[in-house]
Amino acid sequence: DVCSSDLVPVLTAELARHGMLLRPHVADFDSYVFDLSDPGSALYAAGADLVLCVLDPMMVFDEVPVPWRPTDVERVLAEKITLIGQLAAKFEAASRGTLVLNTIPLLHRHTAQLVDHQSRARLGAVWREANARLLGVTDQHAGAVVIDLDPILAEGVRASDPRMSIYAKAHLSQDLLAGYAREVGHLARHLAGRTKKCLALDLDDTVWGGVLGEVGIEGIEVAESYHGEAFRAFQRVVKQIGSQGVLLAAVSKNDVEPVRKALTDKPSMTLHEKDFVQVIANWRPKHENLAELAEDLNVGIDSFVFADDSPYECGLVRRQLPDVTVIQLANEP
Repeated sequence: DVCSSDLVPVLTAELARHGMLLRPHVADFDSYVFDLSDPGSALYAAGADLVLCVLDPMMVFDEVPVPWRPTDVERVLAEKITLIGQLAAKFEAASRGTLVLNTIPLLHRHTAQLVDHQSRARLGAVWREANARLLGVTDQHAGAVVIDLDPILAEGVRASDPRMSIYAKAHLSQDLLAGYAREVGHLARHLAGRTKKCLALDLDDTVWGGVLGEVGIEGIEVAESYHGEAFRAFQRVVKQIGSQGVLLAAVSKNDVEPVRKALTDKPSMTLHEKDFVQVIANWRPKHENLAELAEDLNVGIDSFVFADDSPYECGLVRRQLPDVTVIQLANEP
């Protein structure tokens, strides 16, 4: 559980970013077991599309004895994960919404209470095993989603603010809740059917380094240099995204034959012509090409993401096609 004053404002902002209006129903603090267990509770009566059950470390450490050992934490964790699985099953049977859970951060102030490193290692092991079980709830219950907080924490976000933990019982930091809210925003967009469907890419200084028409196929950078390695990393991410159903398209101001030759014949290229549903290389305004591409693919223009290094091209697409999400890439790859 978290204080609603910490989560509701950032969640409102994240949903608004996707054109969605948050209508929150806030349950009483620490009432999640009762609310999820009782099909007649106010939580179920609200008929929410998303139900956020925010889990924090104190749900475990509030119930371990003092002094405690890793075996005490393991016991409480096992009880909590079993309970959460039961609550997820009840929610799935009683609601058409989606129950959102999260992994539980292990705080340094708890590991530091163990003097020997063998005990610290054991605590880390049982904690990670519990989080792995928690992540597995998604496989067992179609109505549940578990947000993994570890990738957010790995970016350097503080997990907890000890002062707010004591004063407000807010055991997760505001920065961590902001990252959590961002993930929930993307989930809400997906559940509402607003997931982006097509990633349209410029080529010169976006997919590869250099301008093809000036330096030729041998001169463009896709590996074997600092700049080239950056473009190869970008291509790898794009190919990974495209492998999961996102349509990839190239929209470039270039002559088409050299573009096709670069995508087909350059050995260090990660992306190839076959990875794209269309490769558009001509000298027409890019917003016109994007509009025609949307018609050809029979998808809405609002489902497009367009990435380009040129401020001019990005600005033109933003003005002419305001429903397209435009990503302007920095000069330094």
